[in-house]
Amino acid sequence: MIAWNAVAPWRRWSGGRSIGALPLWLRRSYGLSSSFLKVSEEVQDAVVAGRPVIALETTIYTHGIFSPVCLDYAQILLLINSGVHRGGEVSMDISADLTELGRTPVTVISSGCKSFLDIPRTLEYLETQGVCVGTFADGRNGPIDFPAFFSRESGVRSPRVIQDEAEAAAIVHAQLKLHLSSGIHFANPVPEQYSMPKYEMDEVIAEALRCADLEGFHGSDNTPYVLSKIKELSGSRSVAANKGLIESNVKRATKVAVELMKLEQSFQRRPDQIEQNLGGVGHNVALAASYVGSSVAFCSVVADDLNGQAAMSMLRREKLNTMGIQILPPMLGLRTAQYIAINDRKKNLVLGMADMGILELSDRDLSFDTFWDPIFMRTKPDWLVVDANWSPGVLARWVTSARKHGARIAFEPVSTTKATRIFSKISTPAETTAVIDFSDSFPNHLIDLAAPNSMELASMHSAARDAGLFDSSGWWHVIDGLGMSNAGSRERLISVTSKSLVDQGIPQQSIQLLPFMPCILTKLGSQGVLVSQLLQPNDPRLTCPDAAPYILGRAPSQDGLVGGVYLRLFAPDQVLTGEEVVSVNGAGDTLLGVVIAGLARELGKNEERRLENIISVAQKASIKTLKSPDSVNADIKNLAMLFK
Repeated sequence: MIAWNAVAPWRRWSGGRSIGALPLWLRRSYGLSSSFLKVSEEVQDAVVAGRPVIALETTIYTHGIFSPVCLDYAQILLLINSGVHRGGEVSMDISADLTELGRTPVTVISSGCKSFLDIPRTLEYLETQGVCVGTFADGRNGPIDFPAFFSRESGVRSPRVIQDEAEAAAIVHAQLKLHLSSGIHFANPVPEQYSMPKYEMDEVIAEALRCADLEGFHGSDNTPYVLSKIKELSGSRSVAANKGLIESNVKRATKVAVELMKLEQSFQRRPDQIEQNLGGVGHNVALAASYVGSSVAFCSVVADDLNGQAAMSMLRREKLNTMGIQILPPMLGLRTAQYIAINDRKKNLVLGMADMGILELSDRDLSFDTFWDPIFMRTKPDWLVVDANWSPGVLARWVTSARKHGARIAFEPVSTTKATRIFSKISTPAETTAVIDFSDSFPNHLIDLAAPNSMELASMHSAARDAGLFDSSGWWHVIDGLGMSNAGSRERLISVTSKSLVDQGIPQQSIQLLPFMPCILTKLGSQGVLVSQLLQPNDPRLTCPDAAPYILGRAPSQDGLVGGVYLRLFAPDQVLTGEEVVSVNGAGDTLLGVVIAGLARELGKNEERRLENIISVAQKASIKTLKSPDSVNADIKNLAMLFK
């Protein structure tokens, strides 16, 4: 029994001690000190500290199947010998344990119910009591049987298959969070080497039940007699099976307890770790680019409220150029955008909540023509980095304005949902268009570079496919011009990236998107960054021996639109441990900001040949941000010299 609040590292206990676990309802009724119960000090300490408590309950000793043995485990579980007896529909002989399991929030791990019980009716009764029942796959695939104690097979399908201890722990965790009053039963099949064939056990059980009926053993006397008879008829093989399943269940319950401990610890919240930073994708990219020496104008919109005023003050302290910040008056009733990220102890994002309504305003409401377009005319930027927090209409205006004034465009997708905005339809009184449409393929592309993570890439790919862009003549013209053969393509992709990435379809998706955004940097976390790029016919990498392993396709002639495809997986500069990571929220933005800063420095030079070196610097910057509580680590300023 895994006590419902339990999970903790195990320790060795002396085999002769009697150990119990107190579920919450019992602790509330009697407490840990009671004249009715004796609880060891070690168990009391574990319960109070919230460590895992696993209890062994079994009648196989008292029923005489074999003498008690010392298993030398502290991990102790509940072995269930209960069920609906055969003929229970007439006799109503149903173990009280089943009813108790339906009203007590505990988790029971056993090797099923005894073979001589009515397994289908036992499962039906558990379902009636609201008990979740599942069976560990234990290396098997597809549907499996609910085990019959001595046998792995029973002929009765399990209601659910549990793949491993982590899945079991997740079910227990969900049950606790939902405050359900019923329990859970996980069936753990007897180890294969101890399992007795079903047909053989059926014969033994039939004879044991016949003898019990003949000699008049009924009610509470039935089970001890039947177990003893099974031992006799099986030549004591049932004893070996019992010992094997006890040890297996002990180990299984321990592993579930450990996984539950990990899961609960990851969801713990500590108020002293709440931090507030000025963030947002656009801000983080702009700040990272400015830290490594680029001249940056940050364009956004805030409300004239406390958060907006605080944001403007922080921007000034960061020395970011705020001429592109539009401040909306209070009369509009809008709020400055906010984002709350909840991370687990490994710093992975668990939950994100955002109030981004102010960025959903139309281009007319935001006075795009009179506020931001003149800034483009005055500053003449080399690059525009636009993120998908803007509405599709405003996103289209940013792209159009940048192209009009000769700026290159980088796209940051932000999330799987917002990533699709780049392909979303925009309806106006005159027409319905999209930011990227059929005619926007290379060399007339609008987006020069995109920086999605793997999930955002998949979302973008699906949106482009659903929009019919992969059926357009412009897309086919570019793809056909690459001269890529289907023969051996999977093996070639694996050699350049990895089998895992190819199985996920990541390099395939990025290549198919290249006609609409000819450079894609897919951020893969601990796996690094995958660079996918269309090469122009005169790109020196097409003839460079060092680049040859990464040239995936070459155009048959130098007279076409494209020269080939460059595909390269850049391993991370450093792999951090969980303890070294402080925050993951700005690492990808830092990488993109440094990349754009590097490309801006090389504009008009040999920028294509410099991308490899720029990625390397950007990865170093990303690592620094991972180690910092700030959205962008100011220490990346020291990396600016690497661009020189």
